[in-house]
Amino acid sequence: MTTYQTSYEPTLNDALACSRLYFRHSTFSKKSLLIYSAVIAAVVIFNVTSNDPETFQQAIVGAASSFVFGAVVALVVAFSIGYVFLPIQTRMIWKRHAHLHHPVDVEWNSSQITFENKQGRMMHDWRNYKQIIEDKGVLLLVQSKYCMHYIPKRALTEEQRRDILSKQAA
Repeated sequence: MTTYQTSYEPTLNDALACSRLYFRHSTFSKKSLLIYSAVIAAVVIFNVTSNDPETFQQAIVGAASSFVFGAVVALVVAFSIGYVFLPIQTRMIWKRHAHLHHPVDVEWNSSQITFENKQGRMMHDWRNYKQIIEDKGVLLLVQSKYCMHYIPKRALTEEQRRDILSKQAA
């Protein structure tokens, strides 16, 4: 059984990269797209029925304009949250939680991964992770909406990166 090890010192940029990656991933998930579609459909239906169009053509134009308006509002709100408020929130969390700044040792094999720093040690079976998401700077190991771990790609060799990503397929 091959065992891999790496270490890294977390940075604010790592935390920001993780927050943005998870936000992008969750914003464009199937569930989120269904919610956006339902909200836009409700806006379209409300606008078409409340304006009492006289012809079918007016109804179609009203529906199309409502759809475009709803889609633009949804995108503006989503990206405002992601790129204005999310970095502010991430910086506040980073400043308040000094334990996030400690160097982390990571060790894994085919069945589990261990994260350890001076605060403690966490061991998880690979099957506990629902997803492994890759971005240009980090690998995000997702257990749930509220529990995830990350490893900066700068701390990994190409072989280690491929091995971790292979755990998702298993």
